[in-house]
Amino acid sequence: MLINRQFNCVSCGSPMSTQLIRCPGCFFDYGHLVNPTDPEAIEKKEKHEELVLHGTLSLGTGPGKFNASFDYNGVSSLDKLVRFTVAFGHRTQISSGPGRTPSDVILSYVPEVIGSGISNFAAGPQSCSGICIISPTSPTWGHLFPAMDSWVQNKSPQTTWMCATCSNAVQFGQAFCPECYVKHGSDWRTFMV
Repeated sequence: MLINRQFNCVSCGSPMSTQLIRCPGCFFDYGHLVNPTDPEAIEKKEKHEELVLHGTLSLGTGPGKFNASFDYNGVSSLDKLVRFTVAFGHRTQISSGPGRTPSDVILSYVPEVIGSGISNFAAGPQSCSGICIISPTSPTWGHLFPAMDSWVQNKSPQTTWMCATCSNAVQFGQAFCPECYVKHGSDWRTFMV
């Protein structure tokens, strides 16, 4: 079975190759997710890179009971992780709290550790292999972070999700079923060639 190595731009819907980070239809550039230019988005990125920049990970003062940061492997792979997530991740809307307007999100897992996280619901740091993009079409507020399993399960919408290459049901954020990973290789980067 062939892997569909095209996806639709989240801004205009034009078909894009997984090799691209800029849409050929509307020229929307996903590069702002990897290297934000808005001061508040830069600050958000730095907070989510706390593990790399400062060697610590805290719950902080935000509204959540979770926090996660990319590790060195995740930071070095951000451009590929963004392209993989936009191409194969699951799209939905998630609210960050009661009464708040839901945000567009794209979530995907890769079969390797890309970060670390903590929560009020588990003891000690938890490894992260998921990546979540919040508001992917916003060049000022779009940002990404590694997603912990407990956070994903807490936010998981009640929807049936399908493998990107076959009709097998998968969990939220799992782009490919285990059988397709075995068939096509466990390195997620091969799905973007």
